[in-house]
Amino acid sequence: MARNKAFAFLHKKAKEPPPQQKELIAKLTTCKLEDIPKVIKEVEDLQAVFTTSVKGDYSNWGDVVQRCESFFADYREKNKCFEVENEGQKHFIPALEEEAVLIFRLLTCIIETSKLKGAVLSIESIRWFLNSASSQVVYHVLNVIHCQLVCQKSSYRATPDVTSLKDVFLSLSGGWGSSPSLLESCTKESFSNEDISVLNSLRLEFFKEAEAPAKDPKDKDGKEKGVVKSAKDAEMHPYISKTGKDMYQVEIGDIQAAIKTAAEDATPEGGPVVPPAVLLLQSLAKHVPAATLYSLWLRVRMAGTLGADQKDQRLWWIRSRLLALSILALSSTDYISLFFHYNPYFQADLPHLFQSDAVPQEVLTSGLYLLASLVNSDHARETQGSELLASIGVHSPQGSL
Repeated sequence: MARNKAFAFLHKKAKEPPPQQKELIAKLTTCKLEDIPKVIKEVEDLQAVFTTSVKGDYSNWGDVVQRCESFFADYREKNKCFEVENEGQKHFIPALEEEAVLIFRLLTCIIETSKLKGAVLSIESIRWFLNSASSQVVYHVLNVIHCQLVCQKSSYRATPDVTSLKDVFLSLSGGWGSSPSLLESCTKESFSNEDISVLNSLRLEFFKEAEAPAKDPKDKDGKEKGVVKSAKDAEMHPYISKTGKDMYQVEIGDIQAAIKTAAEDATPEGGPVVPPAVLLLQSLAKHVPAATLYSLWLRVRMAGTLGADQKDQRLWWIRSRLLALSILALSSTDYISLFFHYNPYFQADLPHLFQSDAVPQEVLTSGLYLLASLVNSDHARETQGSELLASIGVHSPQGSL
């Protein structure tokens, strides 16, 4: 309901858009739904279409934004095999990559050049694409959120997009963990065997209360047939073990091997091919609580980018990590303080990111987004924040970079 009211607001006081924008809007509102990414891809320079215009009403783009949402919803309906069920909830893991990135780039341009209120993506779509196996897609959906926080400031910070996803942003910010360092992660072509061993394995503990025994349906005489085993008696997943009363742990010594095994054990069916990593998650999701699911999936996804030939994908994860932290800095002083409290190594790593000539330009750009967010956050006025900025070379929240 709130989203419908927001779109109604967007259509008020529409103004004539610049010719290039007007032409693109016409194409995107009249083409077939599945052709939206194709139309965007045909634009030679998307950024130029928007930089030639002054900041104006968002209402011109209202129908386009709605169609993009419809495109995502239609895609999900046709690809339900990518769903992961966990504690009665179904989490969608989209396999879209190029199409999603094109749409997110368009939405970012709209945000930067329009006076808008409210989100351009539904909370459902944001959740779907933060689940993506593609690190590039995760980065671009985070960029949409970050762009709205920068352009809309307080009017966007209170929306469900930010408040309900802070735990996800915390997980993304945690990234690789303490090994290797942030600088090594973005400059090395490949990791040492020791680092690979750490990053390609995981151990996550979780609490899960045992379910009460459930009874079988009654027979035709109304008598109970027997009792179904409770959760604690049920067959456990090979990667999950019980460590104490209602305490369990997921332990995978070789994530890449586990993904390969999941693919080999899968029964071929018609329709889209489900990525092996998603098959592994589907099997684990039946046994872990919702609070553990995203951290587990993040580690599984990152394990696929450890090879020397996967450095580009790894860089997208590092950029996503920095951008997620930027979102936390802009939206919640408590959460950014909590992150640095539990990840002191990151605070020690971060200054090196700005002091090395070996850091790729795209990673440095994401680092500068983070630095700008920290400078403009309330965290910069706290002791922890001011010390971090001073170690980077910014000596006060009002200082120049």
